[in-house]
Amino acid sequence: MSKERRRELFATYNIYLSEEDFFNAHFAKYPVISLSFKSDTPESYADAVSYLKDAILKAVEPYVLLLRRRSRALKADGENDTLESEVWTSILARVERALLTLEEGERYTKPDITRLIPLVMQALSSCPGMGKSVVLIDEYDKPLVHALCDDSIDLSARKRTHDLFTSFYTAIFKSNEFLEFGIMMGVFNVPLRTWSSGLNNIETFLAHTGAPRPSLDVNNDIRPKPRFHASTSGNPFEEAINLTVNDVWGLVNDHIDRLAPTTLPEASTSSIAERKQAMLAHCLKSYDGYTYGNLQTVFNTYCVLRFFKGLGKRVEVPVDNPSAHYYWSQTGSITMIRSLRADNAQEFLTYVDRLSREYVQRHSYLYGGKSAAGILAEKLKELDIGSQPEYVAQYMYALLPFGTDPYLFRLANICYDEGRSSLTDWGSSGLSVGAIFRQFYQAGYLTPRDNGTIGIPNEDVFNAFQREARCIFSASGMTGGILDPTLHAIGIGAGNFVQFASYVNSTLATSLRVSEASMREDYYHGWLQALLTPLRYYGFDQRTQGSAEGGFSDLELIPPGRNELLGAVQAKKAERPYVIFKFKRLACGRSFEAAMAVANRKKVLGQAKKSCRTAIAQINDRYKHSMFTHADGSSALYLVGLTFWRQRFLMHVSRLVPQVGSTGPSTWSKQPYEATETMEPTTSSVRISIEAGNFIANTILTE
Repeated sequence: MSKERRRELFATYNIYLSEEDFFNAHFAKYPVISLSFKSDTPESYADAVSYLKDAILKAVEPYVLLLRRRSRALKADGENDTLESEVWTSILARVERALLTLEEGERYTKPDITRLIPLVMQALSSCPGMGKSVVLIDEYDKPLVHALCDDSIDLSARKRTHDLFTSFYTAIFKSNEFLEFGIMMGVFNVPLRTWSSGLNNIETFLAHTGAPRPSLDVNNDIRPKPRFHASTSGNPFEEAINLTVNDVWGLVNDHIDRLAPTTLPEASTSSIAERKQAMLAHCLKSYDGYTYGNLQTVFNTYCVLRFFKGLGKRVEVPVDNPSAHYYWSQTGSITMIRSLRADNAQEFLTYVDRLSREYVQRHSYLYGGKSAAGILAEKLKELDIGSQPEYVAQYMYALLPFGTDPYLFRLANICYDEGRSSLTDWGSSGLSVGAIFRQFYQAGYLTPRDNGTIGIPNEDVFNAFQREARCIFSASGMTGGILDPTLHAIGIGAGNFVQFASYVNSTLATSLRVSEASMREDYYHGWLQALLTPLRYYGFDQRTQGSAEGGFSDLELIPPGRNELLGAVQAKKAERPYVIFKFKRLACGRSFEAAMAVANRKKVLGQAKKSCRTAIAQINDRYKHSMFTHADGSSALYLVGLTFWRQRFLMHVSRLVPQVGSTGPSTWSKQPYEATETMEPTTSSVRISIEAGNFIANTILTE
């Protein structure tokens, strides 16, 4: 393609329209040598040598052909006797010798592999109309991460592989007078100086490093402010990689408008609009939430494009298997977790547990129980929709209890530690917890929160962490591990509501007090979801906002056996209960001191009892057949009406058990509670009683 034809291809781009002088000064001036290690996963040092050799030969092939054509042209013109021609002939001869060594040799020294590209760059600089070269390397970290994280590879081979690639990169990028500039792109910040001098003239641009800057000033000004820095000199790639909600909304409209005339010829305008809203809502929940430098509303471009490609000719998100549209785990980045040191499993799972609780509560608080239109409306509260959407500070989020978890502040300090190279502690025993989390933070898969903690950005990343954590939990065989006391403390996994009431009370009582207006039902909804998150490691799953036959459930705790994310964890469903929650909230409407008066609390208790009975009725009377189908095969079915009043609650539990000797689908009957079942020790802050065979836990009247 001619130079002028190539110029025409850029005629509509901003770099040509607004930077014409810069464009003309640099257009078609530099040879570009491009390498990709996307598919390179060396299992040995020999593999690493072979992969690197093949990548080099593929990258230089078109330029070697060009150099040979020029050599033939010089001979045809009779210019072989000039000094310039002699120098050129000498350079080309060295290129040919280096090329022949790689193409036909069976054993290679390190110089054999590292010298070819610099020689080609030198030869190209002597060609008319060409100057120094630009070198682009995609996924430079892929072979290094695979080799260095794979315990099955000998430690010596790992070091030799790392040293080989470091020497290769050094030969190209360090003290190379024929290099204009080079870019190495990768997911993780793999150090290139671990076992040798390596590169010391590169500048690293990460998604974010260091601690976030406060987003609230002393006057509670919540206007967006730059919060994170990606390097000491700023990040020149911020604008280039940003995919905003406006961009995704454009993709949604393009996709549905293109297919709707043939796929939905009879659909109304409002129906088409609802489908568009639902598709954008899915993208917001699943692929949004990343930060990059100062940008705080960034989608995962890879996942968004995979999503639209996977839709094909469909104009709606399939609801039967939404997890099929989670793509981040397919990139292989999450597999770094599998290099975790065996003795660090408990610590790792503790952090994942706390990250999961924070994510579940935040996600539920913002989006729980809302329609697609509701999610978009909630998003508009966060976004200043304009040419460049930005997050507005989530000043209320800092008051959510799991957002202030000390474990998350501790993890934030690990991730903010800029003085450490994330992977310098590679060794024969695997990676430390700090190295893994610091890498995910620097790569952008863990994001900084406004209150100084760390969080999971979206549903895609959340599910990937859950899968890997379950595998580690199962493989570690932690029968007496750090999460077992949590399982016992929660109690509900074994149907122990005395213990569960005590656990709910102790956690709720220590939560930060927020304003009356903020303690909505979805506040408590998200809080309880987060509270139950550790049960995921034992195979339990959660379903929110269930509805059927006119009845509703706010939250269902699903025992092992019906959990599609169960993975390697195996447990019999019959050993665990099925629990259905319906939440209510009573407004306070007066000062805290007046509300806590005994007379007022007795009045509130009467209202709470009525509210709990209504909640149970909503489940039992109108959700009956569906809930029995869902719970089929469980040890028991618990219907829980839970009424919250500030940081206190009334819990009403009705128990049903499958009828003994029944065949086919289970038939259920109520099994009344007995007084002896309330004898398990609990705190004086929770009053336990039995009323009409139902379990009652009350903290409204306690001191």
